[in-house]
Amino acid sequence: MNNLGSAGASEAPSKESGGLLPERAGPFLVIGSLDVGGAESHVVRIVPRLKSLGWNPVVYCLSHRGKLAPSLADAGIEVLGPQQSEHRLFKTA
Repeated sequence: MNNLGSAGASEAPSKESGGLLPERAGPFLVIGSLDVGGAESHVVRIVPRLKSLGWNPVVYCLSHRGKLAPSLADAGIEVLGPQQSEHRLFKTA
């Protein structure tokens, strides 16, 4: 099993190497939101690392972007999802 620090994991698949994805294509991560929490904080820590390894990650938030989204955007990572609370897919009571 490879992890982010292992040999071979530092290069994104490319057309030249027989990969199915275009060169530097990255993972599309989906999360409920980027409000402060355990999973959200983990995404904010690992996604910039993926970018530094040559990937081009994109984060999609299902309900709303959240408080941590600007830190990813400032790092040059695309964060997609609804911008206004009335467009949330999941509403809390």
